[in-house]
Amino acid sequence: MTAELDGVHTRRVRALAYAVSGMIAALGGVFLLDYYGLPFMGIGDPYVLPSVAAAVIGGISLAGGSGSYLGAVGGSILLTTLTALLVTLRMGEGGKQVVFGLVLIVLLALYGRRTNR
Repeated sequence: MTAELDGVHTRRVRALAYAVSGMIAALGGVFLLDYYGLPFMGIGDPYVLPSVAAAVIGGISLAGGSGSYLGAVGGSILLTTLTALLVTLRMGEGGKQVVFGLVLIVLLALYGRRTNR
């Protein structure tokens, strides 16, 4: 609303943001395809849960509207450290997904208790 009152063409900015996001995602897909060498369904599946978990660990609301850049960076650093620990323990991809899911469940439960107060 404020941006519209300030004269910003919000529809154009939103369309441009989606277009740039799509181009970056496509470029990331090309790089990922080059890394694996062959296409297959589910090539990016191992990257979905850690990205959501990093945001939740950083304190970003999944419903939108609240969160900070430093929180996202902190969540990413913490999740990278956790990933390095799990790799050191020789945990497989399935085990990592379980640990990330448990971290998500615990943090969402704590967030729910905090917002109820």
